[in-house]
Amino acid sequence: MPGRVFIYVDSCRAIVARHRADRIEFATNWEELERDAEEEVWKAGGAINLSGWYPCSRELARRARWPKETPDGVGAGPRLDTAQGGRGCG
Repeated sequence: MPGRVFIYVDSCRAIVARHRADRIEFATNWEELERDAEEEVWKAGGAINLSGWYPCSRELARRARWPKETPDGVGAGPRLDTAQGGRGCG
C-alpha cells in the first residue's frame, strides 16, 4: 500500500520507513526516531534481532521526515553497512 508508514527491522536496527510505488523508503531522520521505533517493536511482540515489518504509531509516523524526490522519483536511502546494532543485538 503506497505511502503506508511502518517500522522495518533489519541488521538489529529499527527504521521508520514507508512504501513507495515499487520500493521502501527510509525516513531521513530514522536514527533520531530509532529508540521510539524499538519500543514500538517490543510492544508489538517483536524484537530488534528479529527482522521484519512492524506497525508504526501515527504519532511516530508524523515525526518522520522523508527524502526529497529526484527527477526520476527516487529518494536517497540510508547506508546501513556502517550501522551499529540496536539495543536488542550484540
